[in-house]
Amino acid sequence: MDVNVRGPINLVRAFMPGMIERRYGRIVLCGSIAGWAGGLMSGPHYVASKGGIHALVRWFAQQAVAHGVCVNGVAPGPVVTPMTHGAHHDLGRFPLGRLAEPKEVAHAMRFLCSRDASYVSGTVVDVNGGLYMH
Repeated sequence: MDVNVRGPINLVRAFMPGMIERRYGRIVLCGSIAGWAGGLMSGPHYVASKGGIHALVRWFAQQAVAHGVCVNGVAPGPVVTPMTHGAHHDLGRFPLGRLAEPKEVAHAMRFLCSRDASYVSGTVVDVNGGLYMH
């Protein structure tokens, strides 16, 4: 909870006031497929913290959007990182047959920070290769 919830809250509290003052800003928080689906291989604290991020995206977006600041999030599925190294994932259950590469999540985040996403606020974009659809 300290890292996955308090960390993003403190980050937004530090940067949002300046963005509001400039009347422009982009914030993208990182949730997880676990926040939607209750976790594939995740424990309850991780699931609750990532679901909390999804809710915070919407709450912060409501506070900021009228000031030109868009707040969004991404909800990745399992990604090839040290956190997933050694975990057994049944790739036969993955529609694309693989885990995501970090750059695939970064591309979605970059889009949400770009002017191309200027009318997107308060959404959490799924970046899970079709593993979970809601």
